[in-house]
Amino acid sequence: MDKAALTALVTPFYQAFATGDVAAMDAVFDPGWRDNTLPPGRAPGLAGLKGACCSPAR
Repeated sequence: MDKAALTALVTPFYQAFATGDVAAMDAVFDPGWRDNTLPPGRAPGLAGLKGACCSPAR
């Protein structure tokens, strides 16, 4: 994979976090994606990631 292709692949991922754009996260992540390392009290799936990324206390 060349640099341009890699950049096109990862840019939406980083932009979703940088902007807190939860709609962009829906486009970047598979609906079944799970992260079991989120802080206690957060859902392990995409909903928990959105809360961790876009909450005021992030």
